[in-house]
Amino acid sequence: MRTRVLSGIVLAVILIGAWCLMFTPVIDLLCVVLSAAACFEITKIAGVKNLGLRVVAIVFSALLPAALIYIHNIPMLEVFVILYVILLVLLTVGNFSKTTITFPELAVTVYASLVIPAAFSTIGLISDMYLRYPEFVTRNDCRMLLWIAVAAALFTDVFAYFTGRFFGRHKLIPEISPKKTIEGSVGGAAFCVIASVLYAIVL
Repeated sequence: MRTRVLSGIVLAVILIGAWCLMFTPVIDLLCVVLSAAACFEITKIAGVKNLGLRVVAIVFSALLPAALIYIHNIPMLEVFVILYVILLVLLTVGNFSKTTITFPELAVTVYASLVIPAAFSTIGLISDMYLRYPEFVTRNDCRMLLWIAVAAALFTDVFAYFTGRFFGRHKLIPEISPKKTIEGSVGGAAFCVIASVLYAIVL
């Protein structure tokens, strides 16, 4: 519980800072840092032992949000991602180090360095929407969209915790997170959908 409280405090500080600096380059830097940190943590927890693979993935996970936010050329982004995937395959097949790369490790690395950074980049993309579509979107709209995204994530986490605490029986992935349960995950997702629908109806 103490860890959750401390994590909540840190998250609150980050969110307040992001809210105040939403329309500055600081928010984009936050996306980069969060993406790299998430990739580092996920590959570490998943037991990816190949240092070269982890370093390449972390660097790419930091570059991807910046590319998505500032480069609006879709073909160029596609080439960027394809070259990265080719590099990962070469690292896996070539086995340039003594540490063998397994398929699960490669899959986790791809997920942590592509999906997670792409999700974090939406923070920067939302904050810039009023610049791209000024005739449709205002700064207040951007703030509201960011609040909805953050609130949805918080709803999921909070309800997953309480649902798992009171109804959790079946472990989700005990090797990675021993306390997470299937019931908690389902409950968190369900309550998030309900809360989001109610939020949309009220507004």
